[in-house]
Amino acid sequence: MKPRILVCAPSNAAVDNIIMKVTSERFLDGNGGKYSPSILRIGAGHSVDVADVSISRNVDTIIEFGANVQRLEEAITSTRAKLRHVSNEIWNVQERVRVLANASRYTLSRDWEIRVDEKSKWIDMIEHMA
Repeated sequence: MKPRILVCAPSNAAVDNIIMKVTSERFLDGNGGKYSPSILRIGAGHSVDVADVSISRNVDTIIEFGANVQRLEEAITSTRAKLRHVSNEIWNVQERVRVLANASRYTLSRDWEIRVDEKSKWIDMIEHMA
């Protein structure tokens, strides 16, 4: 199963650098083989190097489908589904972080980093912390 990763960084350049590293190095699957993940860059200020994965480029591609109404409708439906999926994933990650923060016995410093693993693992961790 391929992982789903949400990347946030303090600057657009940092996000772009991560995208460029992932696209050049690729990911390893469970068998040691490399694969290129699907990437969608959301946000303003991206560099030319990552323009192919930007949401604006994806929208422009959809607009180019305008000559074929059926193809355009399919692309819009697909993009809406992807956007709903990304929104749900963001919400899930936010909820996991809130649960972890609330489960901690200690006040979390703003300098700490919280990493969220798969659902079954973070539920086990919370149960052990209680």
